Amino acid sequence: MQRPVSIKWADKVMSGLVVLALFIPLLVMLSGHQAEISGREKRRLAAKPTFELRALWSGDYQREYNNYFRDHFGLRSEILNAARWSRESLFNKSISDRVIIGREGWRYYSIDGSLRDFIGEYHPTRNQMQRWEQALRFKQLWLESLGVQYLLVPIPGKMSVYSEYLPDRVRKVAGTTRLQAFREYLSALPENEFLVDAYRVLLESKTQGPMFFRTDTHWNDHGAYQVYAAVMQDLRKWFPDIAPLPLTQFARKAKNKKGDIAQASGLPTDLTEPAEALYLLEPCSSDEYRVLESFAQTQAYREIPKRLPEANGCPGKSRKAVVIHDSFGQFLKQFLNESFNEVVYMPSYDLFGMKSFIEQYQPDVIIDFRVDRRFHLLLEPDPRMAAELGLGLD
Repeated sequence: MQRPVSIKWADKVMSGLVVLALFIPLLVMLSGHQAEISGREKRRLAAKPTFELRALWSGDYQREYNNYFRDHFGLRSEILNAARWSRESLFNKSISDRVIIGREGWRYYSIDGSLRDFIGEYHPTRNQMQRWEQALRFKQLWLESLGVQYLLVPIPGKMSVYSEYLPDRVRKVAGTTRLQAFREYLSALPENEFLVDAYRVLLESKTQGPMFFRTDTHWNDHGAYQVYAAVMQDLRKWFPDIAPLPLTQFARKAKNKKGDIAQASGLPTDLTEPAEALYLLEPCSSDEYRVLESFAQTQAYREIPKRLPEANGCPGKSRKAVVIHDSFGQFLKQFLNESFNEVVYMPSYDLFGMKSFIEQYQPDVIIDFRVDRRFHLLLEPDPRMAAELGLGLD
């Protein structure tokens, strides 16, 4: 006669525990401190909306409160950690749809269509590549008319350089990227001085050690140095007096790197990977960069204001350069600073709109470093350049 009673009490206890488990996150949310920024996700968390009848009636209040609750519910970090662990352990997949987990600790970002590009979905046509080649030719000829050389350096993505660590499901469907197709197209032209083949450089350098971080998007100091050295060698066709710095001028030091892909994966914010950094033993350039305020007067800046250019360099060198770069360019600065009398660093601006700056500054060369998933965005023929050159668009 006692057994049914014990079963009944067990059911009640179990039900109580379930209800308590459901309310614990709410209680923690109401009693705990609410962060404004998620360091792990690199974004600002949704703020608690102000109650207004108009917003309630339109549904905006409900939507904003749902976003707020989703970002601040109690034990959110612990629940995300559990979800991350289960997905990675059981299915070898990340909780972020932007991250691909590879073998031996390698992680890859799938952003800006990089995965679709890697598997060859874009298939640039011959007409498209002819327009890209025409855009490069216009840039080179237009800048040559101003006494400046131009060099494009597309930076291959991590998937292309270290495809061997990708999951089999991705590696098996690898195709031809837009950059690979364009390089093959250019190789068949009688004159091919448009770009530096950083992909080949990095592939050949892999035997010397890692060229990219395992848990970050970017190349490391060694990868950056190898491409820098190739660029400097390529520039010798125009400027025989320049040469890359030898590695003997650098010290090698161990450091710990916080990877952006690791953070996007939901891994602990204090997680780092061991890496080796290069430090110049006797730098000639300054620790401080000079902001070029005068650039704010250019048409390019007035139309789309961005970060103003900054300058550095080594007074003992003879050449001047303008370096257009994205986040990969940060790893190149310690090398380029020592190789030019002055080098100006800037984000991408309308090149034609920079004409007054180019004429005043008179650089010897403009070097455009751009990650491969975005390089094609630079390659639309500019009719203004064509008109100044007296050329027609094909």
